[in-house]
Amino acid sequence: MAHTILIPTDFTPASLALVRSALNSAHEPLHILLVHGIAIGESITGMLFFSKANVLMKLMNAEFRHAIEDLQTVYGRQLASVKVELFLGDTQQSFSDFLEAQEVAQIFMPGTFRFARAHRLSKDLVPFLERSLREKIKISWSVKRFDAIGFSGANG
Repeated sequence: MAHTILIPTDFTPASLALVRSALNSAHEPLHILLVHGIAIGESITGMLFFSKANVLMKLMNAEFRHAIEDLQTVYGRQLASVKVELFLGDTQQSFSDFLEAQEVAQIFMPGTFRFARAHRLSKDLVPFLERSLREKIKISWSVKRFDAIGFSGANG
């Protein structure tokens, strides 16, 4: 039975190295939940006009979508599904509730790599990940090594 792995993303192909690491260490198909943090704030106007779908459309560029397609081609049945989600909460409890609702079993997170701000409202998920009670696996890699294994871009 496949279980769900949460992997933070900044919507760069390099951030998908964690997906590859998770799949290489898996003994069963995995559901991959790629998550990006967004701080919508407490402004009523901001909340009223915020559209999760619009933000995801802006963030998921062609290079990122192509890298996901490459992973699906390479890993086939080992990759049961890939879902991209935004975490909008601002407390550890809301993050714990998010993990529960998404049925997350494990978190794969970067050891040394730091994500880029993908959007003006982007927020760092690492503090939420660190304080989570879910099993965490930290993976370190270099962007050079990642590029060398074939996920350097849409033409890679």
